[in-house]
Amino acid sequence: MIKVNYLDALKAIKQQDFPCYVVTGKEPYQKNKLIEAINQKYKAQNFEILRDQIIAQQYDFLQSNFNSFSLFSKERLLQLHISKAPDKDAQKLLVDCLSNISANDRFLLIFDDLTSAQHKAKWFQSIIQNALYVQVWPVNVSEAIRLIKLELSSLAKPVSLTPEALMLLAQKTEGNLFAANQILTLLQHQSQSHFDEVKLAEYLTNAMNYDVFDLGQSLIEHNLKRSLAILQHLFKEQVDAVLVLWAILKEIRICLTLATQDPAAQQQTYIRNNIWQSKQSAYQRLMKKFTKQHYAQFFNQCFAIDLIIKGIEPGNVEQSLTELVVQFHQ
Repeated sequence: MIKVNYLDALKAIKQQDFPCYVVTGKEPYQKNKLIEAINQKYKAQNFEILRDQIIAQQYDFLQSNFNSFSLFSKERLLQLHISKAPDKDAQKLLVDCLSNISANDRFLLIFDDLTSAQHKAKWFQSIIQNALYVQVWPVNVSEAIRLIKLELSSLAKPVSLTPEALMLLAQKTEGNLFAANQILTLLQHQSQSHFDEVKLAEYLTNAMNYDVFDLGQSLIEHNLKRSLAILQHLFKEQVDAVLVLWAILKEIRICLTLATQDPAAQQQTYIRNNIWQSKQSAYQRLMKKFTKQHYAQFFNQCFAIDLIIKGIEPGNVEQSLTELVVQFHQ
């Protein structure tokens, strides 16, 4: 078994051949990139690519076809996307298949949901024994910057970002590497090719539409002018008022939860809500500002707005949401 991280895996896929590749974890961008790299490698070698999605322990495709693979001279890559941890019968089938791989065959197993105990289980250790094994994780800001740099180096049209611009992009996308990659792709079509923090911030402001997540972040930063501008944009784009209220209520609940926790529990709340360390200080400031009376008022306002949205009570939804946003900043 060779267990490597994402970047080392990309190199190993190019440089070495493995009978089996195993990818686990819930970070979709890295997972997709690895799958793409493995598929490209064997497509270039004229392998036939066979793909199957394993749902609800239905391994019929593997069971009925594995024994016939070796009868064909055609080289094959069998890609199995396994959405749920295999049961005992499936575990045995996987171990048997991967213990007897034909010289003409390659396997790519992608697991969506495995616990730490399942990673250590005998069946899993058996299937990765002769495999290139990669476990992908959600990235922190430094890892995001490193992967953004890698994407920059592979763009068709050169684009350069200063260290400050790289940090801005990583923070703006909050570890969402798909979003970061989409922005890099758009930057290729701009007249300029070099972006510092100011130029990138200007581009992001002008080119990207606000969404409810931007509103939530602006609330936490306690930027009333920006919050109202985003809110008006959402009204103009006719974003469902239910989503707007949800975004506001979500931040209120996070603040209240943090206010009732010790530092260790707060860290778990940050992790659970994907709140990066660079943004945690804003939550800490709000916790000191809001009292129990503030939270009671916020929840009462949210409840009243919900009744208006549902048509149970009369009122102007946009006006009520605006008043709530203003109240949050006072």
